[in-house]
Amino acid sequence: MQGYLIGRIEAYRSGRFDYPQMTKIAGGPSQQEIANVSGWYSGIEMDVLAFD
Repeated sequence: MQGYLIGRIEAYRSGRFDYPQMTKIAGGPSQQEIANVSGWYSGIEMDVLAFD
């Protein structure tokens, strides 16, 4: 999951994904900050319940 999140942020940063708000946000943090935040989000565990 962490690699996926880092890849998405880098895609916005490089302009490969065109979404102006995210491109602007992704351009600010350092690589270490991106790794830290994506690691934190990747560590969140949750249960997903199916609706009947």
